[in-house]
Amino acid sequence: MGDRVNIRIKAGEQAASCGVYLHWGGEGALDTLRDAIPAMRKGDPDYSTARLIGVLHKQMKGNTGLGVVPFDFEDGDAGVVTYDCESGEVTCEKGYLKTPSKPFPLPPA
Repeated sequence: MGDRVNIRIKAGEQAASCGVYLHWGGEGALDTLRDAIPAMRKGDPDYSTARLIGVLHKQMKGNTGLGVVPFDFEDGDAGVVTYDCESGEVTCEKGYLKTPSKPFPLPPA
């Protein structure tokens, strides 16, 4: 069935227009997110989501396993990872991933 996860980007109370769905990638979702942060823009969740998708396109082989979903889409084995591109806070919900104890790095301004 896969190792599904949804990654959402927000800036404070402002949510991105969409979230990112990975069919295979739950176990490495936090590493993938951390890899994409340098390409993101601090405080801009839509831009940051687009940059995350761009990084994922470079990492993934083939044409399956990556989707764009409504921000509130919550289907996933690993759960839902939300990254705040304003504060660096990461939360993991509704799956087996655990929320990191330290904030993630911030994107460039």
